[in-house]
Amino acid sequence: MQHGLHHLGKRRQSKHRLNYFDYLIYVAAVGSPLALLPQVIHVFETHQTAGLALPTWAFLGIFNILWIIYGVAHRDAPIYFTNILLALLNFAIVLGIILYS
Repeated sequence: MQHGLHHLGKRRQSKHRLNYFDYLIYVAAVGSPLALLPQVIHVFETHQTAGLALPTWAFLGIFNILWIIYGVAHRDAPIYFTNILLALLNFAIVLGIILYS
């Protein structure tokens, strides 16, 4: 197995029960996209995009797609769920920058 990812195989081999940290990760999976939502709302309500760099938000969206693929490949719902939502929000900001700049 690849270096650094050995814990994934061991986790799947054992009868893994959710612990408190696992529940915390599910909270983070929902909380991360919610943290970005005010920025998206601001862009579309005010049409102000000053200070927002198009390449940054586009790359963030592309990286989210890579994380989605990784999460699906490893059957890790918090990873792909979070990154689907983040990709949608990042690309919404990209759209706002394109429309309002």
